[in-house]
Amino acid sequence: MREVSAEHVRDLEAQLGTNHALRNMLRTITQRLRRQIPGFPLARIAIAVERPANPINPDIYTAERLRRSRQLLNVLQQGLRLDLDSFRPEERIGLLLMSAAYGGGLMDIAQLNALVEVSLERIEWIAGIPELRLPLSIRGKVQAEHRQWFPDPATLALLTRCSDDMRAMGARLRRRETVLRCIRAFLGRSGVPSRDLPTSLTELLDLLRMQMQLRLPQILVNFACRHGFVSQSLRPSSWGEMFGYPGLEDPVGTYGDSVRSDEYGEEKTDTPDWVLDLCRQIRAGDPVDPSPATEDSESLEVLIREWAAYLVGGSSAYGHDIGRSSITRYARLLGEALASQLDGQSVFQMEPDALEIVYETVLDAQITDSKRRTLAKAIHEFHAFLGRRYHYPPISPYSVLGIGRDVASVDARILSEDQYQAVLRALDTSGLELRTPRLVTAAKLFLILGFRLGLRRNEALKLRLSDLHLPELSSDARERIRGRHPEMRILSNQELAGLELPVDLLVRPHAQRGLKTQNSVRRLPLRLLLEPEELELLMVWYQQRQAEETRAPSSEFLFCIPELRTQWVSESTLLPALHACMRAVTGSEVIHYHHLRHSCATWQMLKLMGTITDSAPELIFRDLPLTTRWLSDNARQREALISANGGPTRRIVHIVSALLGHGSPKTSLLHYIHSLPLVMAQAWQWNPRVWLFSAHNVASIAKVSLPTTEASSVGGPEHLLRVIGRIRSLKAKRRPRRTAVCFAVQQVENNWAIERIRRIESMLAYASYVESSGRQINLEWLEFATEERSMMLDRAQYIRSLTQRSQPEAGGKHRLRASMQAETSSLIPMPPRHGGRDAVAGYAERLYELLDGAESERANRAIDDFVERCWATETTLRFYRDCDEEHTRDYLWLLTAIGVPAQSIELIIYDTRKPRAAKSYWRQQLGNIRRPISQHAPENPDAENTHLGIRATLALEEGRQQNRHSGAALRYLFLMASIDWHFRT
Repeated sequence: MREVSAEHVRDLEAQLGTNHALRNMLRTITQRLRRQIPGFPLARIAIAVERPANPINPDIYTAERLRRSRQLLNVLQQGLRLDLDSFRPEERIGLLLMSAAYGGGLMDIAQLNALVEVSLERIEWIAGIPELRLPLSIRGKVQAEHRQWFPDPATLALLTRCSDDMRAMGARLRRRETVLRCIRAFLGRSGVPSRDLPTSLTELLDLLRMQMQLRLPQILVNFACRHGFVSQSLRPSSWGEMFGYPGLEDPVGTYGDSVRSDEYGEEKTDTPDWVLDLCRQIRAGDPVDPSPATEDSESLEVLIREWAAYLVGGSSAYGHDIGRSSITRYARLLGEALASQLDGQSVFQMEPDALEIVYETVLDAQITDSKRRTLAKAIHEFHAFLGRRYHYPPISPYSVLGIGRDVASVDARILSEDQYQAVLRALDTSGLELRTPRLVTAAKLFLILGFRLGLRRNEALKLRLSDLHLPELSSDARERIRGRHPEMRILSNQELAGLELPVDLLVRPHAQRGLKTQNSVRRLPLRLLLEPEELELLMVWYQQRQAEETRAPSSEFLFCIPELRTQWVSESTLLPALHACMRAVTGSEVIHYHHLRHSCATWQMLKLMGTITDSAPELIFRDLPLTTRWLSDNARQREALISANGGPTRRIVHIVSALLGHGSPKTSLLHYIHSLPLVMAQAWQWNPRVWLFSAHNVASIAKVSLPTTEASSVGGPEHLLRVIGRIRSLKAKRRPRRTAVCFAVQQVENNWAIERIRRIESMLAYASYVESSGRQINLEWLEFATEERSMMLDRAQYIRSLTQRSQPEAGGKHRLRASMQAETSSLIPMPPRHGGRDAVAGYAERLYELLDGAESERANRAIDDFVERCWATETTLRFYRDCDEEHTRDYLWLLTAIGVPAQSIELIIYDTRKPRAAKSYWRQQLGNIRRPISQHAPENPDAENTHLGIRATLALEEGRQQNRHSGAALRYLFLMASIDWHFRT
């Protein structure tokens, strides 16, 4: 043994190869020998590494296989140039399948089978190029994926040319041997020797894939071959909404439930009371008593309570803590299911096999996939508890519970950059500004964090000030530097932005918020991920919060508004307004905040892949100018994330996965990234550098003429789009081209008058904030001209300054919204409590039509008279004898003209001395001797009281509840009209 050298040990290692167990045993033996023989050579440690072989492998890329692979491409290129009328139907279909496999990127048998069943009627032209949806199966589940596919021009032309042939062959074409026979017929006609013909579709696709791997990143090759991962395409409805074509229907059962149901919002009548009490205890954070007051210690209630206490204590089958909300869902579903199935029988009285049957039965009884998956996880946790506490034998999560067996449905909806910017604009007038404009800024930042950074709503809402790291010094450090260098000054925000110092956001758990998994802890470079104006908005908010905490410490959280007296802004404050704006922009009633996380992953993947493939986003997104510009602006990402020499593209998937806080890129690809069909289309099907055909070939196949165009664009995507646009079946599908999509946000669906009143309220809210806070706000984005806005503000300030003549110390004459920043009132009239703006919608439309008509001067005069005569506590106007008769007639005319019925207008006299004479006089003045007039006690019995009072009631329309504050509705309508129209006449 002393003669053994290191070379001998290395030879023995080579003989053992990759068997790491034997090699590590050899390492142990050499260590023992070295204790006896100093200097004996040690064997190297072998680490077990399971990874797939390099796709470009010498064992696969042999000279013979490369020859056959290149031969197939030459035959395909030659076939696209021949006259198809000389082909037999089988040969034409074979050419179509070859073109779809290589040129169309359908490197999978299932995709080719889906292609032969497709009809021309299913071709859509929503974006820049035509597209199809291919129904595919995943893990045996039929039509689990509807892959978005953008066929290349040659395959598209062959589809239209071979439609009659495919229809004639019918069901025969769905068989695999028929597909292979058609391909062999085409290859045999093109002169391929019989020994080189593929013996199976798998062999054919392997040979074509060798050529694709030389030209595409590996992730796109795997996507084309459906190998290693699944990436769900966007919903058809979401894709259509992005381009302004609502109403597209989604395939049933593919993308999950259409509406997110709150399965625990309503208590079912058949749910046991003890289950409901247990859920309330868990939600409230109370300790769970594992031994309730019951005589049967083996009852289901006792067992479920023990299990719930076990989970609340931090134990889990997965090895990590479970949140109380998840424990509540588990206890609710499992307790209800077992109670109905066992019917009073104890779990301990059942055999393990019988218990498995119970599990399968309650799983099959669930009506939705989401409930079935949640219940399966609950059963997994419950049976693991039985195993640890009562030594029950384990069960298979896969075969019995189905965990990991089926692909989870993906709610593949996103927002485009154009829709995102429209939501940001809509938040300015979403209604949040009426409370305080700072809520608008908080909602915008909340939206930015979800769309740009992919933060979950709890991660974004409960960020702390210490989680944001800006390039700034503390106040003590600044004073020390200023003392040593008095000539130095602090840089402004613009100067700091020019230096491009790093700004980071830490997503980490704290006492008030846990994270979903340990992988959710991450550091996000904001200067790289946010746009400059978005980063500036966040930094200004942060500095304002820092100043507030320096003056009066109140909260450590970023999204805190001290005037609201909460640690952070509540979800119930931000989310309704944010969801309303998102749904108004997209047209979808089921869009919600978590779809921003899907949007972030999808667009970041598309943008980063563009740095590798150098694709042109305007090919597909030419109708979305903001989206096209954002995707094209990838210089910062290319410089910071991608090496100068390119680098492996799988790094891009890891970047997106790390951005989302996922433990594996597979999670991102399966659930959140929906842009791989778009990347594939830009990098392969519609990339002229890999085409095997010319525009003349496509025109010849489709039997259309070539369009005239400039020499510089011949053969490019634009030229080919014009060629296939001449195909009659595709021309009918092409939608009219638009320069941009204009998203009109309707915050109030009543009418144009309420919309204008709503915009005026927003303007008054921002102006009130400027007055009370002293901060400057740019109001130029409002739709009103500067002079018009100034006159409205003057009128609103005048209305606020009015006081009651008899009691000037009592405050303002009209009810206005309170200001959160100061003790004074704002400039906004108080809307009615009952019915809101809907209570005056019809009246407002008629009033604005009147103000815009021939009687505008008279109507405006009556409104201004109302502003001056109205009391602070009620809207009964007093008109005095011998001076106000004309004003009385004008006011009654105005009430009648806007639709107030006669029975809702009450005439009141206060003369107790000669009431009949007073009634007769006012009836004659009003021109109606039969009109009823009621009598009230006078406010001042010592006066003569010959005046007339008029009180109007605005009833809610459409038979809704009685409006008990109709005076407030009338005041609100007339004050807003006065602010809007006082200076117009």
